[in-house]
Amino acid sequence: MPLRPINFDNHQGELYLNLLDSKNPRLRLYVYRVVHGKRVKPAMLKLHAPFHHQIGGFRYLEDLLRDKYDGGEFYLMFRRGEKMLLAGAILICPLPHHRGAFEAFKREYGW
Repeated sequence: MPLRPINFDNHQGELYLNLLDSKNPRLRLYVYRVVHGKRVKPAMLKLHAPFHHQIGGFRYLEDLLRDKYDGGEFYLMFRRGEKMLLAGAILICPLPHHRGAFEAFKREYGW
């Protein structure tokens, strides 16, 4: 069963942006790599709010995942304590000048 994507055209997109901007110290973000439609454990990133202080000088989480991790498919899970607030997959295209990662992405996703 494929992982459900985060839909940025509705309430989920607004919630995603609000969670990324949150300063609630109880809020956690877990980022997993997705390979062949399956989430790879353990999480490659475990962050706590506010998130922008932890993404290594990148302005947006998506920039970090594209530039440092060569893009691809990722599964994001936002939790506050035991409560899951939002979870889903996102797809990020690598930069074209990262030729190997870019060509692999094109093959994987049918470009």
